[in-house]
Amino acid sequence: MKKQFGKFILLFIILLTGFAADYFTKQWAVNTIKDRRMETIVNGFVEISYTENRGMVFGVLNEKASLPKHYILTGLTLISILLIIYIIWRIRRMPFLYHLPFFIILAGAFGNLIDKIKVGHVVDFIHIHFRNILNWPFLFNVADIWICIGGVLLIILILFSPREFIPFRQK
Repeated sequence: MKKQFGKFILLFIILLTGFAADYFTKQWAVNTIKDRRMETIVNGFVEISYTENRGMVFGVLNEKASLPKHYILTGLTLISILLIIYIIWRIRRMPFLYHLPFFIILAGAFGNLIDKIKVGHVVDFIHIHFRNILNWPFLFNVADIWICIGGVLLIILILFSPREFIPFRQK
């Protein structure tokens, strides 16, 4: 029991740290680069520029702002968070490693949800490319990074131990 409690304390610290990193970098973007042109951070690789994403990840459905769309997308984010919390509950007795991707994803999901509720959009400001060879066409934020890292970790875990996740077996 003590071991389980310690595991969840560490996971909660990871969640809060990830959320704080996202929150403070978005505040920095709003206060520092909102009304400026794109700036190069690492020549040929990383640039920063401010944009307001009223759609989904990578700017999907970011055309026009409408109240029903905002509520639907915010609701979908909330449903996703509730589903992840349910999965965490179902696998609560599994080792730390199986929980880690879900808590990392939650850090990003909470970060973007707070933006959607608080200001009606998500602040994106990072642009990556590899010279003229590869150009990621979207701006993103730290929350998106957490969601992608958590997703990749989850895929790796599922690929290397699929029986542990079907159907969320508890040990």
